[in-house]
Amino acid sequence: MIVAGEYSGSLYGSVLARRIAELSPGIRLTGIGGHHMEEAGVELLFDSSTWGGIGLVEALKRSPLLLWIFVRLKRFIRSSRPDVIILIDYPGFNMRVVRFARSLGIPTLYYFPPGKYRCAPEDVRDAALTITRVAAPFQIAFDRYQAHNARVELVGHPLLDVISNDTDVQTTRRELGVGPDEQVVGLLPGSRLAELELHTPLLCRAATLLREQDRTLRFFMPLVTYRNASLTTTVQSLVNREIAASRAPITVLKEEAHKVMAASRLILVSSGTATLEAAYFGTPMVIVYRVSRLTALFAPLFHSIPFKFVGLPNILADRPIVPELIQDQFTAENVATAAREILTDRARHDRIRSELLALIPLMGEKGASDRVARMALEMIS
Repeated sequence: MIVAGEYSGSLYGSVLARRIAELSPGIRLTGIGGHHMEEAGVELLFDSSTWGGIGLVEALKRSPLLLWIFVRLKRFIRSSRPDVIILIDYPGFNMRVVRFARSLGIPTLYYFPPGKYRCAPEDVRDAALTITRVAAPFQIAFDRYQAHNARVELVGHPLLDVISNDTDVQTTRRELGVGPDEQVVGLLPGSRLAELELHTPLLCRAATLLREQDRTLRFFMPLVTYRNASLTTTVQSLVNREIAASRAPITVLKEEAHKVMAASRLILVSSGTATLEAAYFGTPMVIVYRVSRLTALFAPLFHSIPFKFVGLPNILADRPIVPELIQDQFTAENVATAAREILTDRARHDRIRSELLALIPLMGEKGASDRVARMALEMIS
């Protein structure tokens, strides 16, 4: 069984599922995820594509649904007795699954465990004592779990298994219809509905401001697709409405984020997995994020560790490689200003690119999905 709670988890879960099936033909894979996992042959019990929330208020709205799903999932686990349960990220839900599986004597393998980037020490200690085996994507997570005597292996990041390393920038630009004298700016407002609602209007307005001063700029906004057709329609309508309101010349693409990252001179991107993907391409970025005011008000009550950075490239480097505009700092004017400074300063642009590419070794070596698949099958045998 594979349980992934959000878009990126489902994507990585699909690569893992395919590798498990290759190594063990005929194996039955069940789980929770999105369309990527379903297409990889996983029998989906529940669709998690709508689960993403970005704060206290958003989480409270989803609590009744997640509680109902958890009750149903426990029934399924108790009756089907999977040989191993693989959890991918989404610790608020998945650690409950871990504890229930442990009570039944079912082994668990946690991929992208709690505290993979930062976490209170007690949370890592609790997870280390509860999870059967841990697959750490980064050295920092490996060190934390090893310090608590967990059965942990450093597997690397599956991003290296997902992204093609032979992307030709000029070919990609031609495929996007970009002229030789034009510069591409990517707009990535996020994959969660709440992120799209809060980020899209500001990024569209920032694009308008940038275009007013530089007519050579071309803007592309890649959007994810969801297993839930209604959600896909809602997101498309939201984006179309905001683009029309801003009058920004933005081209919307489906599932083409990596192509946009490769072709872009700069991206304006919501904090999340996409920032690490952009780092792989060496694409300079301005990282943005905003939550509801109520969530921001109560956040200090639930986070005992002050966040030094929110963007993964900055977290991994432990220094500000790229600018971050969070909450009230995230305005269209500030985004446009930060973007313009990178676009017009070639030396700074190239320095950021070099520092981002230097992060790639921190993601480990290609083959993370294979290593996790073999860990899971070892636990079965």
